[in-house]
Amino acid sequence: MDYELRERAEVMKREAELLEAEWERWNGSGSGIDSQYLPPHWLDAVVLDTNVLLTHHAELSSRDWHTDLRLESPAPLGLAIPLRVVRELDRKKMANNNDVNRGTRNELRKDAGNALRFIEDAIGDPGNRKTIRRQTADGDVITPELNLLLIADRVPGVPINDPDAEIVDRALSLQPFARKVHLLSYDAGIIFRARQEGLHAVKLLYSNMNDSAP
Repeated sequence: MDYELRERAEVMKREAELLEAEWERWNGSGSGIDSQYLPPHWLDAVVLDTNVLLTHHAELSSRDWHTDLRLESPAPLGLAIPLRVVRELDRKKMANNNDVNRGTRNELRKDAGNALRFIEDAIGDPGNRKTIRRQTADGDVITPELNLLLIADRVPGVPINDPDAEIVDRALSLQPFARKVHLLSYDAGIIFRARQEGLHAVKLLYSNMNDSAP
């Protein structure tokens, strides 16, 4: 009985340490200036779908994500990439003709490889948070801090086979740590699913398409 109690206590201690580390990852000291208009160390999470990384991997640190999300406050952001998205990029790097619905197979493979390379170069330790743009100010105009974070798989528990359901599940797992959780995608299905779960989800538009966001 004593052995079982000690074992359970050790498990609880490890879980507490993991939770504390995750809290620090989202709420630790930021980089750049402080501002009376901006809590500098409490990140908003922006969960990126696979198609967003394929399209915008070259501008992750320069894109105006606040405009995409329709945010008025220049809050510091954490671009959150679930490991499921990384696996999807790996799969698209080996794309065949059936995987391609925009562009060519070679373009898809190239975009997936470049996105993976950016993630790998930016994040050494997957448990860390990497600042990819420091917060700066020019007069009253604030350029917000941007960070990149990997989001672990769903452990413990039964894996989720549906990619959209797993990405939304990983987004929901960030709610205890981030100030607010957002999700960006070009696909309507995952957007509706995220909104049903109470997340702020925004559908982006491809520049060569005439459809409009819901």
